[in-house]
Amino acid sequence: MENNYCARLFIAFSLLFVFTKKNVQANAPIQESKLVFESRPHYTLTMQEAIDIAMRNKPNIQALKYEIEASRQVAKQKLSGYMPQVSVSATISGSRAPEVYGAPGTPSTTGNTYSFPQTQVDLSATQLVYKFSGPIQEYKKARKETQRVMFSSESERNKVRNLVEESFLNNWLLQQQIKAIKALQESSKKKFEMAQNQNKLNLLDRKDWLSSVTTKATETVTILNYSEDVIINQRKLEYLLGQPFDLGVDGVFDENKNIEFEKKQKNTNGNEDKIELTLLWDQKSEQELQPLEYYQDLAIKNRPDLKASNKTIDINRDSSKIARFANLPTVGLYGSTGFNGLNARGAKTYEQFGVTISMPIFDGMLNHYQYNQAEATVVKAMLDNQDLQNQIRNEINEAFHSLQKANSVLKSKNVEYLQAKNTFDLQAQRFEIGDISKVDFENAKTDWENAKITYIKSQVEAKIVERKMFYACGFPDKI
Repeated sequence: MENNYCARLFIAFSLLFVFTKKNVQANAPIQESKLVFESRPHYTLTMQEAIDIAMRNKPNIQALKYEIEASRQVAKQKLSGYMPQVSVSATISGSRAPEVYGAPGTPSTTGNTYSFPQTQVDLSATQLVYKFSGPIQEYKKARKETQRVMFSSESERNKVRNLVEESFLNNWLLQQQIKAIKALQESSKKKFEMAQNQNKLNLLDRKDWLSSVTTKATETVTILNYSEDVIINQRKLEYLLGQPFDLGVDGVFDENKNIEFEKKQKNTNGNEDKIELTLLWDQKSEQELQPLEYYQDLAIKNRPDLKASNKTIDINRDSSKIARFANLPTVGLYGSTGFNGLNARGAKTYEQFGVTISMPIFDGMLNHYQYNQAEATVVKAMLDNQDLQNQIRNEINEAFHSLQKANSVLKSKNVEYLQAKNTFDLQAQRFEIGDISKVDFENAKTDWENAKITYIKSQVEAKIVERKMFYACGFPDKI
């Protein structure tokens, strides 16, 4: 019989080892390959492609997947309370006791008495039948916690998406400005050289000379600011995409400091030979505005952080229910078997089984305080939810009116751009017939390029505000 019990124990432990090993291997984290640009000298990138790359490469986005998986495993842990709880124990013991030999009145001798090893093996199992505040309730609560984590993860992804969109548009604008910046650089140099020569020949009065010096300084600051914007915005987009690249804005420099942007720039990791990147954006993609209430309602329905807040309320309500029913009875089954004795032949076996019903009588008011705590947490979560709704409506209100303002500015800049284009066409005709000098022609061309860049900049600013409003709405599928 002892061999039979040993065989059962061996089989049980073997099955437990195999199941545990398989489960650990199945849930082991998978290392995801990092997405990089193709190894070619030039690469074009759309905004959606940039967002996809950021979602693949950014470490905190990858961490969200494992946070969700960890929450799912917690839910499975809660449900394990309704699985049978089986345990086995084995004890081998012996004893030694001193013993006195001899008749009364005669010299006695002492010795030791040994008992044969005693063996005891017990196999017990318990099964929870029902508990009013037990595993099922905890499992439902944990499932809601998983949903809350998923909504929080979606909110974080939306945040990264909005950052990528804004950074992408700013870098796209820098690429569009390069031609105008180079034209401004060349025109500024020629105009100042001409002013210097006129000043040497006393053809300029002091007021005109100081005006030329001021204009030159202003234009130099504009070029320097552009160079700094390139560094700031390119590094930010590299950080978001997790990939170094080159915007191809070489040749722009500050004459005073002689700082030049070359094609091969060291990135934040010290690597060189970056891929030259051209950003593609459809400038004609405009969105017709709907009434303010439409966007507010859309945000209330779609914002993942608000959905996470709603789940927090449900979770706290579940905690309140669990605390309320903690004093109700718990029903379970139990059973045990085993043997004890000197050996297998002389062993005494036993078997026990029955039903258990337990109910707490007094726990020092612990459950009462836990219930009050849960109820207070529910009220707090509801107030936080209401505050978040007010915050969302305010964000939509600000984004909506900012977009209206940006669209108005865009329309005015479009008119200025068309006027500058007409002026340049007229000056080009005058230059062809010799009515104006080349310097005047270049000045008109520079003014036209500047008006064009100003208009494009207004387009980008309006688009950034629009994307921020869509972000405030929770990036719904249709808007």
